[in-house]
Amino acid sequence: MKASLFGKNLTRFLLYSRSMTGKVPLLEQLSAVSMYTLGLSFLFATFSSLRFVLMHGLHISAVLLVLYSVIAVMGFVLFWNTRTLTSTRIVYGLGAILVVAQQFIDMGGVYGLGIYFFLFAFPVVYLFFGLRFSSALLLTYCAGLAVRMKTGVFSALSIYNDPAVVDRTLVIIFFAAMLELVICICNDRLIEYLSRQAFYDYISGLPNKLKIKNTLKRDLWCYRDGKHEFSAIAIKILNLSRVNTLLGTEGCDSILKEIGRRLSAYGLETRIAGRWSSSIFIILADLHEFLETEQFAVSLLESLSAPYMVEGRTVSIGFTLSVSRYPEDTHSGASIIDNAISLLDMNAPQSGEIRFFNEENLQLQQYRYSLLENLNNADFDRAFRLVYQPKVRIADRKCAGAEALLRWHDDQFGEVSPGVFIPMAEQTGFIRKITRWVIRRCVSDIVALREADPDAASDLVFSVNLSVSDLRDKGLIEFLGKEVLSVPGIAALLEFEITEGIMLDEDARIKKNLEHLLYAGFRIVIDDFGTGYSSLSYLHKIRVHGLKIDQSFIANLFSSESADETPSSTRSSR
Repeated sequence: MKASLFGKNLTRFLLYSRSMTGKVPLLEQLSAVSMYTLGLSFLFATFSSLRFVLMHGLHISAVLLVLYSVIAVMGFVLFWNTRTLTSTRIVYGLGAILVVAQQFIDMGGVYGLGIYFFLFAFPVVYLFFGLRFSSALLLTYCAGLAVRMKTGVFSALSIYNDPAVVDRTLVIIFFAAMLELVICICNDRLIEYLSRQAFYDYISGLPNKLKIKNTLKRDLWCYRDGKHEFSAIAIKILNLSRVNTLLGTEGCDSILKEIGRRLSAYGLETRIAGRWSSSIFIILADLHEFLETEQFAVSLLESLSAPYMVEGRTVSIGFTLSVSRYPEDTHSGASIIDNAISLLDMNAPQSGEIRFFNEENLQLQQYRYSLLENLNNADFDRAFRLVYQPKVRIADRKCAGAEALLRWHDDQFGEVSPGVFIPMAEQTGFIRKITRWVIRRCVSDIVALREADPDAASDLVFSVNLSVSDLRDKGLIEFLGKEVLSVPGIAALLEFEITEGIMLDEDARIKKNLEHLLYAGFRIVIDDFGTGYSSLSYLHKIRVHGLKIDQSFIANLFSSESADETPSSTRSSR
């Protein structure tokens, strides 16, 4: 175990570098490996050839060999201190130029064989310096060799004193150089293509989740002393599904590309900006102070919220931002993005809102996570129960039925409010399983009541709430057919309450399920009327059996203090 940990830490120390913008992790690691290869090659060239060239009086070459060792050590030290390859490339670039200069001076050493070392090293030079610099270096090297070998004077032991060898060598060198150049160009394009497929989002052009996590991991290790401070900013598009419906896939992709362009061009403090999921983007920024980070977030929000032009149409996009700072908000830097994202789903964020993570958020997040785990693992028959809220007719003040209300007693948290666990269940899709249990239990209670008092039960109607997720459930009608409609006369005693927005939903599955419910004989009631569209004009277009008017809709109906807000004042003003 210790040996494995030591090997892992050693690998990190040797290879981990700060992520560079526009670079993919694979190429960064290959560049680090090639850096060590070049550095060790410089050291090997010095120790293997220094004594030999001194013996033959090549003093300039000896000085250059010593410089190679200095350059190699400088490159290692610079990389270990800065964790970037930029400064090392400058130093090693000087070393590569010196190698070319040495080849021109002594024509490959005493025997002239040093020329082949450079050709063999070219693929490594390409991996470290990139295609442009290495190609220019190779072509310059070959052109210089051609001139030097045709006009130069060689040592007595050099193989190039024979003109025939010079001609054949030049042919071999140029042929080998062209082959290596073509191979490196193909490799460069292939590696770049595969790396972008793995680490970049195709639509927005931004780094994807994998690259963001890789960058964060590298930076946290590079600054493992804990002194580095930064922030993670999570950005969510609030109306992406509406935009996709309005503009279609191509129009939505156009919006995402423009978002990617704005994020890519925004702020010098931005270390990396990428697309985390379909509607969430992440920025890692070298910002920490609250006011400075808030100003950056406000400016970023303004930039993203500016109108978008798609096929001549102006489209408005809503965004919300959340910020988590390191090291205040987390003991583990790896969780800083999770902290920021968790804020985006808490308490229905509004467009233009900016939230900062804190200890209270963390405790609430942990509570919600534990609660969700307990909900997923709950024994329904033991933890859940139904209570019935009577519905009374105003005319004769008799009970006309009841609404089935779900209650949950958790062993860890005790009684949990439906206002807490029902939204969580709806967000995770777990509400479908809960609704089916409620329907089964309600039907069972109705049957028991019918057996106990058939006359009383025949006039009562029981209500069960259905969510959007329930109505999008492909198996809902099949479930009702097997578990509910198999009970004689039950459809006339059961009604389903839905929110008014569902009735106007254009989802084909919802419409189909509603039609099946009506055809099967179930009653449909609109719940909380007045909290959504609040318009009576559309009711003639849909088939419902009743309205449950929310108290907020009629609270000020007869209030003189709020006359301007009452329906009567609205009618008179028209």
